[in-house]
Amino acid sequence: MAEERVRELSRIDGLTQIANRRHFDVFLKREWRRCHRLTLPFSMAVLDIDHFKLLNDTYGHQVGDEALVQVARVLKNFVKRPSDLCARYGGEEFALIWGGLVALEAEAMANELLERVEKLAIPNKNAPTKPILTCSIGVVTVYPESNDEMWIFGEADDLLYQAKEQGRNRVIGVDVTMNKAK
Repeated sequence: MAEERVRELSRIDGLTQIANRRHFDVFLKREWRRCHRLTLPFSMAVLDIDHFKLLNDTYGHQVGDEALVQVARVLKNFVKRPSDLCARYGGEEFALIWGGLVALEAEAMANELLERVEKLAIPNKNAPTKPILTCSIGVVTVYPESNDEMWIFGEADDLLYQAKEQGRNRVIGVDVTMNKAK
């Protein structure tokens, strides 16, 4: 039992209590291959907290850490199936995997996630976007065709940065299964 507890702890981010980057990488590979084998869609969202440095600079790192914990609690509500995972990817960046979820559903979930983070109403008075904590999200949906799953994170991350360039506090999604950007 102690060994299993240690194994479980090695998969969890100590601050946010959601999956860490190491567990994310293992889960990504496993779920990607499952979706490939079963010809299911695979969706990934990458979320970054807007102007997080300003939040830390204004209120202190302890408040910043509490904001990360609150965002992680929201993320947990968006992973309900064994094929789903939310993880802290690094710093103020998070990733979600939704195995078997089509693009319209993934983008709708990402938009709802955006709204729920905003409803936390965490003050960020010096942020130029809004005086509360917001986030930007990139979402990609694809039918896996190879064993090279790492490129999807890069795609979602690129869309995340497009969302930031377009003013932040938004979702940018692409449905690779249809070869069209939204």
